[in-house]
Amino acid sequence: MISVREAQLADKVNAFAETARIIIDSDEARGWIKRRLRAALDDRPPPSRALTRKQHAVLQFIIGYRARHNGLSPSYDEVGEHLGVRTSSAKGLIQRIAAKGYVRIQPNQHRSVEPLWVP
Repeated sequence: MISVREAQLADKVNAFAETARIIIDSDEARGWIKRRLRAALDDRPPPSRALTRKQHAVLQFIIGYRARHNGLSPSYDEVGEHLGVRTSSAKGLIQRIAAKGYVRIQPNQHRSVEPLWVP
């Protein structure tokens, strides 16, 4: 199921492509346009530091999990199990991703990792 925000973003991508007369023939081009539009719609600046491969894998897992479970974030145990690491390592990875500005963690709440920026 597509969210209202995603539908608005898709409409803007299509309008942008038609206006600029750009032929979008690859997923990479569509992704680039979506990232630029998302940045234009979002008042937060993009994160300043790149993610490591493992951090990127964690972020993609969180985004996919939230999509499959109606916005519910995975627990640290589930992230650790997915990566094959201990819970404390998963928690540390998520905290470093949050420090870089890609996710927000609500204090004193379970399953509260919210993606802010998709690389």
